[in-house]
Amino acid sequence: MTSPVAAQKPIPFLSGLALTETQLRILANHYLSSDVIKQHSPAQDADFDEDEPRCYLYILDVVPSYDGKPPKPNFSSKHLTWMWKKLGKPPAWDDVKFVVRRWPQDPGLPEPKWLHERMYSNDETSQPGNPQA
Repeated sequence: MTSPVAAQKPIPFLSGLALTETQLRILANHYLSSDVIKQHSPAQDADFDEDEPRCYLYILDVVPSYDGKPPKPNFSSKHLTWMWKKLGKPPAWDDVKFVVRRWPQDPGLPEPKWLHERMYSNDETSQPGNPQA
């Protein structure tokens, strides 16, 4: 018999790093060429209030939730320390936060194809066609 938890369709939650624009630029400068950075810089929003800093989500993974509550991904603070060292120990990286957020249920923001594929890769029991699902 299938348990109620296994019968429920999983809800995708994004786990990642909440970055300021400065932290995002440090990460981009480390991994991308200056040409790519110039082409893909965050757009300046005319309605944006300069007194409220923007926050960008650097997605590390997609994890399933069966009860709508944020899951607790297997994430170690050692990963942040490793990234900080790899980036040259920038002071701006000291306050990077690991967060888990539900994918927005906004009709104007369609789910990308990779969202469920990535989530299912982390939870074999929820894959379509799995007899346990």
